Amino acid sequence: MRIKSIKSKIIFVSVLLLVVPSLIVGLMSYKSASQGLDTAGKVTIQNAVTMAMQTIDALNNEVEAGNLSLEEAQEQVKVYLLGELDEEGKRPINSDINLGKHGYFVVYDAEGNEVAHPTIEGQNVWETQDKSGQYLVQEQIKAAQNGGGFTTYLWNFPNEPDRIGEKIMYNDLDPNWGWIVTAGSYLEDFNESSSQILWTFLITLAI
Repeated sequence: MRIKSIKSKIIFVSVLLLVVPSLIVGLMSYKSASQGLDTAGKVTIQNAVTMAMQTIDALNNEVEAGNLSLEEAQEQVKVYLLGELDEEGKRPINSDINLGKHGYFVVYDAEGNEVAHPTIEGQNVWETQDKSGQYLVQEQIKAAQNGGGFTTYLWNFPNEPDRIGEKIMYNDLDPNWGWIVTAGSYLEDFNESSSQILWTFLITLAI
Protein backbone atom coordinates (compact mmCIF):
# COMPACT_ATOMS: atom_id res chain seq x y z
CA MET A 1 0.00 0.00 0.00
CA ARG A 2 2.85 2.34 0.86
CA ILE A 3 4.49 1.65 -2.51
CA LYS A 4 1.27 2.58 -4.32
CA SER A 5 1.06 5.81 -2.30
CA ILE A 6 4.62 6.75 -3.19
CA LYS A 7 3.98 5.86 -6.84
CA SER A 8 0.87 8.05 -6.91
CA LYS A 9 2.79 10.97 -5.42
CA ILE A 10 5.57 10.58 -7.98
CA ILE A 11 3.03 10.54 -10.82
CA PHE A 12 1.25 13.59 -9.39
CA VAL A 13 4.48 15.56 -9.01
CA SER A 14 5.63 14.55 -12.48
CA VAL A 15 2.36 15.64 -14.07
CA LEU A 16 2.48 18.88 -12.09
CA LEU A 17 6.01 19.60 -13.27
CA LEU A 18 4.88 18.99 -16.83
CA VAL A 19 1.56 20.82 -16.79
CA VAL A 20 2.39 24.00 -14.87
CA PRO A 21 5.40 25.13 -16.97
CA SER A 22 3.61 24.13 -20.19
CA LEU A 23 0.52 26.06 -19.15
CA ILE A 24 2.55 29.16 -18.30
CA VAL A 25 4.50 29.04 -21.56
CA GLY A 26 1.34 28.37 -23.57
CA LEU A 27 -0.65 31.22 -22.03
CA MET A 28 2.25 33.64 -22.42
CA SER A 29 2.62 32.61 -26.06
CA TYR A 30 -1.10 33.09 -26.64
CA LYS A 31 -1.07 36.53 -25.02
CA SER A 32 1.97 37.57 -27.05
CA ALA A 33 0.45 36.31 -30.30
CA SER A 34 -2.89 37.98 -29.57
CA GLN A 35 -1.27 41.33 -28.79
CA GLY A 36 0.88 41.08 -31.90
CA LEU A 37 -2.13 40.38 -34.10
CA ASP A 38 -4.10 43.20 -32.50
CA THR A 39 -1.24 45.59 -33.23
CA ALA A 40 -1.04 44.38 -36.82
CA GLY A 41 -4.78 44.92 -37.18
CA LYS A 42 -4.49 48.48 -35.88
CA VAL A 43 -1.72 49.22 -38.34
CA THR A 44 -3.85 47.82 -41.17
CA ILE A 45 -6.88 50.00 -40.49
CA GLN A 46 -4.80 53.12 -39.81
CA ASN A 47 -2.95 52.66 -43.08
CA ALA A 48 -6.27 52.17 -44.87
CA VAL A 49 -7.56 55.51 -43.56
CA THR A 50 -4.29 57.20 -44.52
CA MET A 51 -4.69 55.78 -48.02
CA ALA A 52 -8.26 57.12 -48.17
CA MET A 53 -7.03 60.57 -47.14
CA GLN A 54 -4.45 60.54 -49.91
CA THR A 55 -7.13 59.57 -52.41
CA ILE A 56 -9.37 62.42 -51.28
CA ASP A 57 -6.46 64.86 -51.52
CA ALA A 58 -5.61 63.74 -55.05
CA LEU A 59 -9.20 64.04 -56.26
CA ASN A 60 -9.62 67.39 -54.53
CA ASN A 61 -6.65 68.63 -56.57
CA GLU A 62 -8.57 67.57 -59.67
CA VAL A 63 -11.55 69.59 -58.47
CA GLU A 64 -9.40 72.66 -57.89
CA ALA A 65 -7.85 72.22 -61.34
CA GLY A 66 -11.32 72.21 -62.88
CA ASN A 67 -11.10 68.64 -64.15
CA LEU A 68 -13.89 67.30 -61.92
CA SER A 69 -16.88 68.72 -60.11
CA LEU A 70 -16.90 68.35 -56.33
CA GLU A 71 -19.84 65.93 -56.55
CA GLU A 72 -18.03 63.77 -59.10
CA ALA A 73 -14.87 63.63 -56.98
CA GLN A 74 -16.76 62.76 -53.82
CA GLU A 75 -18.69 60.00 -55.56
CA GLN A 76 -15.45 58.56 -56.93
CA VAL A 77 -14.10 58.35 -53.37
CA LYS A 78 -17.26 56.63 -52.14
CA VAL A 79 -17.07 54.10 -54.97
CA TYR A 80 -13.39 53.48 -54.24
CA LEU A 81 -13.95 52.96 -50.50
CA LEU A 82 -17.14 50.90 -50.76
CA GLY A 83 -18.66 50.53 -54.21
CA GLU A 84 -21.37 51.79 -56.53
CA LEU A 85 -24.62 52.99 -54.99
CA ASP A 86 -27.48 50.68 -56.01
CA GLU A 87 -31.19 51.37 -56.46
CA GLU A 88 -31.84 50.62 -52.77
CA GLY A 89 -29.31 53.21 -51.64
CA LYS A 90 -26.77 50.59 -50.56
CA ARG A 91 -23.13 50.09 -51.42
CA PRO A 92 -21.19 46.79 -51.48
CA ILE A 93 -18.09 46.47 -49.32
CA ASN A 94 -14.99 46.69 -51.50
CA SER A 95 -13.39 43.23 -51.24
CA ASP A 96 -10.13 44.57 -52.67
CA ILE A 97 -9.49 46.46 -49.42
CA ASN A 98 -8.77 43.99 -46.62
CA LEU A 99 -10.02 45.32 -43.29
CA GLY A 100 -10.79 41.98 -41.70
CA LYS A 101 -13.69 39.60 -42.26
CA HIS A 102 -16.31 42.16 -41.13
CA GLY A 103 -14.35 45.36 -41.80
CA TYR A 104 -15.33 48.31 -43.98
CA PHE A 105 -15.08 52.10 -44.34
CA VAL A 106 -17.58 54.62 -43.01
CA VAL A 107 -17.61 58.37 -43.68
CA TYR A 108 -19.44 60.96 -41.54
CA ASP A 109 -19.81 64.69 -41.64
CA ALA A 110 -19.36 66.79 -38.48
CA GLU A 111 -23.07 66.45 -37.62
CA GLY A 112 -23.03 62.66 -37.67
CA ASN A 113 -24.66 62.16 -41.05
CA GLU A 114 -23.61 59.03 -42.94
CA VAL A 115 -21.80 60.42 -45.99
CA ALA A 116 -20.78 56.92 -47.08
CA HIS A 117 -21.99 53.63 -45.62
CA PRO A 118 -22.83 50.16 -46.96
CA THR A 119 -26.48 50.23 -45.84
CA ILE A 120 -27.58 53.47 -44.16
CA GLU A 121 -26.00 56.22 -46.26
CA GLY A 122 -27.70 59.58 -45.75
CA GLN A 123 -29.02 58.83 -42.27
CA ASN A 124 -28.07 60.77 -39.15
CA VAL A 125 -26.48 58.55 -36.49
CA TRP A 126 -25.24 61.17 -34.02
CA GLU A 127 -27.21 59.64 -31.13
CA THR A 128 -26.27 56.01 -31.86
CA GLN A 129 -25.15 54.11 -28.75
CA ASP A 130 -23.39 50.78 -28.39
CA LYS A 131 -24.38 48.00 -25.98
CA SER A 132 -22.69 49.78 -23.07
CA GLY A 133 -24.39 53.12 -23.74
CA GLN A 134 -21.39 54.76 -25.39
CA TYR A 135 -22.16 57.35 -28.08
CA LEU A 136 -19.88 55.68 -30.57
CA VAL A 137 -20.31 58.08 -33.51
CA GLN A 138 -19.67 61.11 -31.33
CA GLU A 139 -16.52 59.44 -30.00
CA GLN A 140 -15.34 58.69 -33.53
CA ILE A 141 -15.90 62.25 -34.68
CA LYS A 142 -14.18 63.63 -31.58
CA ALA A 143 -11.14 61.39 -32.13
CA ALA A 144 -10.89 62.48 -35.75
CA GLN A 145 -11.20 66.19 -34.92
CA ASN A 146 -8.52 65.85 -32.25
CA GLY A 147 -5.90 64.77 -34.76
CA GLY A 148 -6.96 61.20 -35.47
CA GLY A 149 -7.10 58.14 -33.26
CA PHE A 150 -8.61 54.78 -32.38
CA THR A 151 -11.99 54.18 -30.76
CA THR A 152 -13.61 50.95 -29.61
CA TYR A 153 -17.20 49.97 -28.96
CA LEU A 154 -19.40 46.91 -28.49
CA TRP A 155 -21.61 45.83 -31.39
CA ASN A 156 -23.59 42.83 -32.62
CA PHE A 157 -22.02 40.62 -35.25
CA PRO A 158 -23.75 40.75 -38.65
CA ASN A 159 -26.68 38.30 -38.80
CA GLU A 160 -25.95 37.24 -35.20
CA PRO A 161 -28.06 39.54 -32.98
CA ASP A 162 -27.19 37.67 -29.78
CA ARG A 163 -23.45 37.77 -30.33
CA ILE A 164 -21.58 40.92 -29.33
CA GLY A 165 -17.98 41.74 -30.14
CA GLU A 166 -15.57 44.61 -29.61
CA LYS A 167 -15.02 46.72 -32.71
CA ILE A 168 -11.98 48.92 -33.21
CA MET A 169 -11.98 51.87 -35.58
CA TYR A 170 -9.37 54.36 -36.71
CA ASN A 171 -10.80 57.82 -37.33
CA ASP A 172 -9.34 60.86 -39.07
CA LEU A 173 -10.52 64.22 -40.39
CA ASP A 174 -10.08 65.16 -44.02
CA PRO A 175 -9.15 68.88 -44.22
CA ASN A 176 -10.46 69.29 -47.77
CA TRP A 177 -14.11 68.28 -47.44
CA GLY A 178 -14.49 68.03 -43.68
CA TRP A 179 -15.20 64.31 -43.88
CA ILE A 180 -14.57 62.06 -40.90
CA VAL A 181 -13.18 58.91 -42.46
CA THR A 182 -13.21 55.78 -40.31
CA ALA A 183 -12.27 52.16 -40.95
CA GLY A 184 -12.21 49.10 -38.76
CA SER A 185 -13.58 45.74 -37.80
CA TYR A 186 -14.09 43.41 -34.86
CA LEU A 187 -10.95 42.66 -32.85
CA GLU A 188 -11.81 38.99 -33.26
CA ASP A 189 -11.18 39.33 -37.00
CA PHE A 190 -7.55 40.15 -36.27
CA ASN A 191 -6.74 37.72 -33.44
CA GLU A 192 -8.90 34.74 -34.43
CA SER A 193 -5.83 32.64 -35.26
CA SER A 194 -4.38 33.18 -31.78
CA SER A 195 -7.59 31.76 -30.25
CA GLN A 196 -7.23 28.68 -32.43
CA ILE A 197 -3.65 28.30 -31.20
CA LEU A 198 -4.84 28.48 -27.58
CA TRP A 199 -7.52 25.82 -28.05
CA THR A 200 -5.10 23.52 -29.85
CA PHE A 201 -2.60 23.92 -27.02
CA LEU A 202 -5.18 23.23 -24.29
CA ILE A 203 -6.53 20.13 -26.06
CA THR A 204 -3.01 18.80 -26.60
CA LEU A 205 -2.11 19.45 -22.98
CA ALA A 206 -5.23 17.69 -21.74
CA ILE A 207 -4.50 14.65 -23.88
